[in-house]
Amino acid sequence: MFKKVIKFMMSIIFKILLIGCSLSAPNLDQITEYFHSNREELQIVVDYFISTGFHNIRIWRNDVRDDDPTNIELSINLGRESIVISNEDVGEAVLFLFQQESYRGVTKVENFIIFQRWSTLDSGSGMVYSIDRSVPNENIFPYLVELESLPVAGWYFYVDDVNEWRRQQNLD
Repeated sequence: MFKKVIKFMMSIIFKILLIGCSLSAPNLDQITEYFHSNREELQIVVDYFISTGFHNIRIWRNDVRDDDPTNIELSINLGRESIVISNEDVGEAVLFLFQQESYRGVTKVENFIIFQRWSTLDSGSGMVYSIDRSVPNENIFPYLVELESLPVAGWYFYVDDVNEWRRQQNLD
């Protein structure tokens, strides 16, 4: 009985530590590591998003409900329509990024594809790919507070944080 109680308590402590670690935003080094370890899946999604021809596409973690890579819906045209991913390789890459790697969302806005790795109600961070190699700016990230190039051309690490932006703008 005592061993079961200890085992139970250790599992609770582990879960608390795991949740605590996920509450802090990943830094540039961590995002660079994620980029390298997920590069193949990221590129599959980039190529697919570009090939659709839509200007605005998004998929959020909540849109991925099961393990079927042929049953994933994308919101297009600012959520007014949706399509199902018909390419199984793309579906598997999306499932991997969301279920195995815990990405929060992927969004294509104009010439940028944003892979959100972490978020709270008022901030987010991750990677962004620039299709035309232009530098992401406040038109894409209204509260951009950090932007760094990743080791491959066209890829960037970003932090978008309304509270930090307000502090930098002396609005608080």
